[in-house]
Amino acid sequence: MKGSVINLNEKKISVTSIISLFPYGKTQLKMFFLCGIFYAFVGMEIILFTYLVPVFEKEWKLSDLESGFILSSSFAGWLTGSLLTGWVSDRYGRRTCLLLGLLMSVICKSVMLFANNWLLVSFLIFVNCNGSISSNVSFTLYTELLNARIRIKSTMLFAIWWSVGSVFQVVLCWSTLENLNWRYCLLFHLSVGVVLLVLIVLFLPESIIYNNSKKKYYETTNDLLKMNREINSSGKRKEQKIEIDHKISQFLTQRIPQKEIQSFYDGLLKSKKLKKKFKDLLLILAGLNLDNDNLDQREDNFKNDDRESNRTSETDTETERKDGRSEESDDKDEDGEEKEHSGGYDSSTLLLDPKKKMKEYGKRNNDQEPKLSILISKGYLHLFVCFTIVWISINFTYYGDIVLSPICFSTLNTKALNKYVLNIFQASSEIIFQLLTIVISKYFSRKYSIVCLLGFTIFGNLIVLFYQKNAVLFSIFLMMMRGSSFSIFMILILFTLECYPTLIRNRSIGVLSAISRLFTLIVPYTVYNNQNLTFPLTLYLSISLLNIIAVFQIKAKTKNKSLET
Repeated sequence: MKGSVINLNEKKISVTSIISLFPYGKTQLKMFFLCGIFYAFVGMEIILFTYLVPVFEKEWKLSDLESGFILSSSFAGWLTGSLLTGWVSDRYGRRTCLLLGLLMSVICKSVMLFANNWLLVSFLIFVNCNGSISSNVSFTLYTELLNARIRIKSTMLFAIWWSVGSVFQVVLCWSTLENLNWRYCLLFHLSVGVVLLVLIVLFLPESIIYNNSKKKYYETTNDLLKMNREINSSGKRKEQKIEIDHKISQFLTQRIPQKEIQSFYDGLLKSKKLKKKFKDLLLILAGLNLDNDNLDQREDNFKNDDRESNRTSETDTETERKDGRSEESDDKDEDGEEKEHSGGYDSSTLLLDPKKKMKEYGKRNNDQEPKLSILISKGYLHLFVCFTIVWISINFTYYGDIVLSPICFSTLNTKALNKYVLNIFQASSEIIFQLLTIVISKYFSRKYSIVCLLGFTIFGNLIVLFYQKNAVLFSIFLMMMRGSSFSIFMILILFTLECYPTLIRNRSIGVLSAISRLFTLIVPYTVYNNQNLTFPLTLYLSISLLNIIAVFQIKAKTKNKSLET
């Protein structure tokens, strides 16, 4: 292994600092499409169930209570699924969670094709939504690849996938429910899920930041090198690629003792399977000069890091509390990167010896991972309470608007404005507001961007409330309500994942999502049991006003900052 000599005294490099050097390239674009199609698929789902419920009501002669129960089962599934997928994704990986969630959804919809009563359909929808709510994980997986400068712009463009899925599903319902049986509509929707499942199995990689947090440094390094290789190498980009390669080499040698790297390299040369998996890493390892005179010094550095980490843990914890950070962050260095611990991940042994399972790694490192109790720790409690109120408010308003829309449009009784056309325009309004959000977020922080969009929601709600008989005004401002609510929802997810560390990021989103879904369980009953639209519209307006108060209490600032690791 010959090449450049590694400087043992260089400042420790974090994975987020390396990601911040990457322009938007092929890797991000691939994730944009793979995760985006998944997001669109789930966006299709809520529209599908909203249109199927009236069909079930007519076919099986259901009461309003039974119809509301079918739709509520989807919210109940998202409630429990938020907790389940959050735990699975933080414990076993983003990719694993998406695969399991999509597989669950495909199986349930396949069985639903043959269902003949509303209780079975309700149960299948409940189980299905436990898996499909992993769409939140696809959002996280994509976001973790973005540098801070382009994060808001890229995620808002990513959110357009949801709207595209909604528009596509409305068109699908229009073409099938009016002329064919509802089972054909479900079958076409299911086919999208099957194709997506194949794409994820074949092409979707694991999150780089997640692998790093799990101390899978060889996998992290290999993925970073692959991203760098895919950058256009012409002009200044060529010099930038060389600089990034050097930083990635430092990233690896600062975390794994050089004797272990040497052992891992020797093992790679003997395994065709691993050589193919780590082909980008192999080139870097071949170019490293692991100076044998410095090996003992390097080993001493790792031991000293462990002793220093243990000595200062109590002091660091108290300091982090004062700064509003978690109790569990005392295992991080000044760059936000986790320090090494003795008895940690001997990745070369685990990768090269198939008899040793990853369970061994999990048992050794579970105590080092941040716990979910961080949500109610001293530094995070206020943030958690504020986020909880905002999550509940915006979910209630957004899903209430979706459930309300088909009923509202059915009462307009105009040939030019049938419910399908209006729903297409309404879903399209989300795209308009996503683009508007990019402009707003350029000048305002996350908090004030939400407040600004809430202004659109409240204004639209007021017009809809007082002009229920005017079909044109009613349609336009109902679209404004939905578009602005959806944009707030996307900023809120981004804001949440920016505030919490990697290994509890999706669990945090899952807990907040579950709490908010608990309240959205009553959304269908506010609509189906009220012939007068004044009640639900007044309720949504009151909730939006409460939302503004809660948003102003949030103190966190995450704009243009790297993600917590």
